[in-house]
Amino acid sequence: MAVVGTENARPISEEHLQALRDAIGDKPPYCSGIYHVAPRNFQLYYATQGTDARRIDLSEASEDEVKALADACSPATFGLENEDVLDESYRKAGALDATEFGINYHPLEHENLIKAIRSSLLVGHDAQKPIRMELYKLNDTPRADNMFGSLVVVYPTAHEGGALILRHKGKEWQFDSGKILAAQDEPRLAYAAFYGDVEHEVAPVKSGYRVTLTYNLYFGDPELPHTTSRTVYESQFREIFQRLLDDPTFLPEGGNLGFGLAHQYPVETGMRTGATGDPRRSISRARDSLKGSDAILMSVARELSLDTSLKVIYEESFKVMTDDMKIDPSADAALDPIEELVQLGEGAIVEDGIKLMENSGNDKPSEEDEAIESFRVIMNDIEEEEEPVELPKEKVYWVTNMSDFNEFAEPYVPYGNASVLHYMYGNMCLLVHVGPYGARDKPAAAKRKMPIVVEKL
Repeated sequence: MAVVGTENARPISEEHLQALRDAIGDKPPYCSGIYHVAPRNFQLYYATQGTDARRIDLSEASEDEVKALADACSPATFGLENEDVLDESYRKAGALDATEFGINYHPLEHENLIKAIRSSLLVGHDAQKPIRMELYKLNDTPRADNMFGSLVVVYPTAHEGGALILRHKGKEWQFDSGKILAAQDEPRLAYAAFYGDVEHEVAPVKSGYRVTLTYNLYFGDPELPHTTSRTVYESQFREIFQRLLDDPTFLPEGGNLGFGLAHQYPVETGMRTGATGDPRRSISRARDSLKGSDAILMSVARELSLDTSLKVIYEESFKVMTDDMKIDPSADAALDPIEELVQLGEGAIVEDGIKLMENSGNDKPSEEDEAIESFRVIMNDIEEEEEPVELPKEKVYWVTNMSDFNEFAEPYVPYGNASVLHYMYGNMCLLVHVGPYGARDKPAAAKRKMPIVVEKL
């Protein structure tokens, strides 16, 4: 008989956490490639400045023909360092509105392209959603609730430079369509599809003309569900996660794993608050639109019968976790907003499990510990209790840190100062609750309103 969870045993090790980090990894937020199309798909019809209609075959167009197309375009801004720029000394870009030209090419007719986008960008529940595409001009990037990314299609016109540069979470990728298309033995189309929160720009074209079509990618109207095979990336993550769950030294008594989100998500609902007129916010929209590794994590964890949910983390002198964005901008309470959430049973103080292990045996309290103790004293006075009040806490072992691009600020009016508006800052994360060894696959218990107090190590 094996005995686990001895008094001095650590509930989780750095090796356990690193295995999960490596498994969830940084899945590239894009896909790219080339594909063969029928000759008619290279034809484009457009109007000149003089309103003459012209046709150009972009599989064999001469430089003069492509120049005539470029002359028919209006000057277009382009993305540079997160700004829309119109600077022809850096890059001369032109655009035609979707109403100013016609094409025989329609991406949704090309099954292999749709399969590539679906398998690379849509995972978990999203993998079953239909895709809708909308053509738009290069300097117009509208957004909608159901938009999840962009598709850039590059024609095989001769050009050097003009690589598409993608950036996300401090990493950078380049897609040099000119070099790739020039290496083909027959005309083909190149493509790159990427998530909407990926920063992108086009490097200057050194010679020739780079001709592209750009599409917004949307989730289409719901249709009958259909089965989709699990991606290799998702299968690998599931295998490693299952291996950890089968390890008796991995959270032997159970615990919470925290994952910072890898992608940016909307939180505004479209409604307004009565007091300040600010947009009402909720993580429900983010919950319904997880993508990439975030969607894989949610899908795999639930498949393994692990209680998994999106949470809000507010932080001031200490962290408090809630199920949604709950700061009341019109409240006039004596407590700080996050302290009030704890008092009302709508939030729990977050303890960092890794730091608790590292500081085990250290009697000197941290600033955060002191702030929590001061709050406990206030709660004792409010509740008029002689015995120390036990504050609701959740111990979390952070696998990946929260990213700054999902940070938000919620307004509130501090007590006794109705003329001043303050802000409470927060972030979002995915929380996975793992049951004790031997009961990992049991259904999660019913969600409790007040989190239980977890003993310190």
